[in-house]
Parts: sequence; structure tokens; C-alpha cells
Amino acid sequence: MDVAQHRQSVQSVPSAVSPLPASPGGAPRGAGATGAEPLSGRAAVDPAAGWEARLDLAFARRAGRTRVQRAEHRGPLRVQRPFYPEQDGTCHLYLLHPPGGVVGGDRLHTTARTEEGAATLLTSPGAAKLYRSGFHFAESRGSGAAEAGPPRQAEIRQGFSQAPGSQLEWLPQETIAFSGARARISTRVELEGDASFLGWDLLCLGRPHSGEAFAEGQVLQSLEILRDGVLCFRDVTRYEGGSPMLEAPWGMAGRSVVSTLVCAGAQQGWLETLREGLDGELLRELPDGAPGSYGGVTQIDDLLVVRLLSSTSREARRSLELCWSRLRQLQGRSAARPRIWDT
Repeated sequence: MDVAQHRQSVQSVPSAVSPLPASPGGAPRGAGATGAEPLSGRAAVDPAAGWEARLDLAFARRAGRTRVQRAEHRGPLRVQRPFYPEQDGTCHLYLLHPPGGVVGGDRLHTTARTEEGAATLLTSPGAAKLYRSGFHFAESRGSGAAEAGPPRQAEIRQGFSQAPGSQLEWLPQETIAFSGARARISTRVELEGDASFLGWDLLCLGRPHSGEAFAEGQVLQSLEILRDGVLCFRDVTRYEGGSPMLEAPWGMAGRSVVSTLVCAGAQQGWLETLREGLDGELLRELPDGAPGSYGGVTQIDDLLVVRLLSSTSREARRSLELCWSRLRQLQGRSAARPRIWDT
């Protein structure tokens, strides 16, 4: 899909977006006194420049529930109304990107702040798609003719900050990188005091079921977690299309799906419990004979990390959800799956 097709496919989508429902006074329910006003400035609409979008969220506990205090947006990033499927008042919120895909030059930035006592689960209604990044054209100096420049890179950033005693779960559905995609995905989590964070990312390189390997392109990923300003965890990975690492036994061994789950706030003994729970689930043979997920679990202080290599996104999701469910139990909470995961 080229940039023009991507842009054209968006035209009829925004009307389907479900923003926070308005209260009688006109402000979205759960919003603060200022309501959910758009951010200043306009999103980039020049197809050659790519989309520029931003979403700023804030959550606070009020009257026994975690409520959306701020939901400001610019460009094609939105949220649906919050759901409360858990008795403890945890807020489930779905983040929407109406275009459905990202191309070179797009810049998406999401931030969220959880205040003391707030408990929030953020997820997405479907897979994110990183489309092939085409060459961009610029006028050549002197000649006035257009020259092809290098493919543009897409940028997706998430920034989360948490007050003491707050809980945040960042559980987006998978990201599919088409062959030729070029993207940088970064997540930064800033924790204060005893705040806890549980998040995952699931990256599918290429589309094996469609016969498309990740033959070209590049995806850069980074994750940083800080507690009280001190860096606790930093992970940077680079996936090059066509790299021998994708097939080599010392690399991804032919598995096209890589995923990571991180839990900040883990207690002593959780590592052994989670390993026991996963015993027999990894290296499991799938019905079609393809190898299942392969991975491991490690813990340093209060930081627990799960890494998985899988052959299919379904198998990776099954393993990640199992880890999430176990960790929820260790936290003394039931695992209330977001309804959107079943659609």
C-alpha cells in the first residue's frame, strides 16, 4: 500500500470513531473541568509529510473508580469510552488509530499519566500495521526536477508516568511489519514510589501466511523504565529485513514473531511461580506441526521480564495472556480480559 492509498482509505473512517461520551454539560464523562479539548495546532495532512498525531491522557481515582481526567488529541488518535468490567474500578480504555496503518513519515505520540490509586488498562481494538515505506520526492536544487530520496521512517512513541500507588497495564495487540517497512517504536515508563507497570509488545515480522517474509526494511524498538528518576531497564533492538539473524539458530530460528512482557513491581518468588506456570506451555507443538513459542523468564530486583519467539501471533498472544493472567493472580487480582480481544 502506498501513501496515497493509505490516505484515501482514511476518508470514511473518522465518523466511526467513538470518543468519550458527552455529559449534559458538554464535557466528556470522566474528564476534568476543562473537558477533552483538542490539542493546539493541526495534524499534518500533506500526504508527502505523513500524519502527525498526538494523544494525551490522565487518570485519577474518584468515587471508587479510575476515571479519565484528560483525553486531548490531535490528528488520527482517539479513545473509546471507558469500560469497567472489574469490581475494583479498574479503567479499561481502547486506543484507536482510525487509519489502521502507519507509513513512512507518520509520527504518532501517546502519553498517559496515572495519579495515586488509579488503575488503568490500555489496549487496542486490532493489530497495528507498518506498511512499506516508499521513497519520497524532493525538488533538486537548481534543476527544479524532483529527485527520489531515501524511504521515510515512521515514528511511534509512548510515554507513561505514574504516581505512587498507581497501576498501569499497557497491552496493545500485535504490530505487523510488512516487508519494506521502516519504523522506530519507543516506550518510556517513569515510575514514582511503589507504582507498578505491566506491559507487553508483540512484533510480527512479515506476513508468513501470505508468503511474505520480512525481506527488506528496518524496525527499531526501545523500552526504558525508570523508578524515581533512576534507570532500571533499557532494551534496544533492531530488526533488519533479510538479515541472516532472522533464520539463524542463534537468532530467531525462523520464527517471525518476537514478544516481550515486562512487569515492574514484581515481588520475590514471582519468578519461580511464573516459570512453573509456563512449564509445558513453551516449546509446545502446534496442530500443524509448526513449533510453538520458545522463551524464558528472568527477574532482577522488582523487574520481571518474559521474552518469547513464536511462529504465529496467535501462539504468542496465548503465551502472553497466560503470563498476564498468572501475574494478575500474584497481584491478588483476577484477569478480566478486555472484550475487544474476542472480536
